[in-house]
Amino acid sequence: MDKRPVKAAQWKKDKVQLINNLTKKYKTIGIIDTTNLPSSQMQKMRANLTDKGMVLLMTRSRLIKLALKDSKKNIDQIIKKIRGIPAIIFLNEGAFDLIKFIS
Repeated sequence: MDKRPVKAAQWKKDKVQLINNLTKKYKTIGIIDTTNLPSSQMQKMRANLTDKGMVLLMTRSRLIKLALKDSKKNIDQIIKKIRGIPAIIFLNEGAFDLIKFIS
């Protein structure tokens, strides 16, 4: 049987490229599971993060994993922790600042 080449949708390629660009631009990357988070709370959190200069991006976990594998940073531990409905946060502050902000 002939295997046809896999054709990914353009929006998926664009999303992976966006995540790659953001990993190069920002110093710290965080992954959160938004499985039981109400959408109103998610919107408030997104607005607050944007005000602080952080970027919150939600997409399919498979696309996040593909993008992080392609990045040059050593983030194998992060890839293993992706579960549920993930959101990825990019920031230039330290990880402890992110934890303090989210808590």
